[in-house]
Amino acid sequence: MPDAAREPLRARKIDTHQHFWKYNAEEYPWISANMCKLRRDFLPSNLADELRAAGIDAAVSVQARQTLEETAWLLELADQHEFLAGVVGWAPLIEAGVEAAIERFASHPKLKGVRHVLQDEPDGDYMLRADFNQGIARLRAHALVYDILIFERHLPQTIQFVDRHPHQIFLLDHIAKPRIKDGSLSPWRSRMMELAKRENVWCKLSGMVT
Repeated sequence: MPDAAREPLRARKIDTHQHFWKYNAEEYPWISANMCKLRRDFLPSNLADELRAAGIDAAVSVQARQTLEETAWLLELADQHEFLAGVVGWAPLIEAGVEAAIERFASHPKLKGVRHVLQDEPDGDYMLRADFNQGIARLRAHALVYDILIFERHLPQTIQFVDRHPHQIFLLDHIAKPRIKDGSLSPWRSRMMELAKRENVWCKLSGMVT
């Protein structure tokens, strides 16, 4: 038997959170003036060498605009680049036509989930809205996860939210953005420990530098 056949299989290393954009100020208003290093294009060609240098096999791209056109574009990029293993897109979860929007992309093998920028909603209880939860309830039938993008102050609502959907897989982005700069672990720590009791909730270790 060739030596290669006896070698143990190596687990793939996947970066689960990357953003791409062709920058313009109108479409990316969240990139403020003090984020000058982000105010340029970031595309798969910029990422490929960085992944190789870090020993990472693949990446998942995550939406940065809340449009269906963004989801379509990210899936096009994934088709063009083999190292893009998945896409977390966006869908209009509060709209009556959300099922049609999900079905438009759900058959694409690289669509892994959807996300909404909850942290920017003026209503801190947005995730508890009935129409939003109706949209979330449609994801499981398509085997799609939901990425939760919040600040730590939203953790109490998040616990209520995920408890409404015990069979839906959730990914918490950026460890819920604790106040690292302030050196404050409370009440983030206790709330994270409570959320961690839910076996359908996973957490991305990301965003801690910023």
